Amino acid sequence: MSFRFDMRGKSVQQQSIVRQREDNNKLIKESTKPSFDNQKKCNKEELTWEVASRISAYDGIAVKCAGATLFYLCVTRVALATSASGLSNLDGDAVNEWLFDTAKKISHEVEEGYMYFMKDENIKGGELVVSWDLLDRASIDELGL
Repeated sequence: MSFRFDMRGKSVQQQSIVRQREDNNKLIKESTKPSFDNQKKCNKEELTWEVASRISAYDGIAVKCAGATLFYLCVTRVALATSASGLSNLDGDAVNEWLFDTAKKISHEVEEGYMYFMKDENIKGGELVVSWDLLDRASIDELGL
């Protein structure tokens, strides 16, 4: 157990209460954390998608298997408007279908539980030109999704 500066000056009883509460919260969080074991068992044919809620300047989809969200794949609106990306002629569902096609290509390589963000420099001629591990990403837990 390490020294906690925020507990300095607190009684032993207060420190014990706070530590017990933190342990309980940790157990609750771990028990309610979604399991992402499905990804390794899913074929590309079993994957489904649904439109993700908009985050800032990104449009995206949630990639799912058996109802469980595996990861999110998002693209900037700048990339959708840039002619070099090859996506400027796509709209609405066509963008989501393109995202899903891209997600199927990388689905067995990406780490589950993350949201991946594609920028205009990552896409050329309608194809992802960088490795998935070079994409910006954020944990689904951190984003509260």
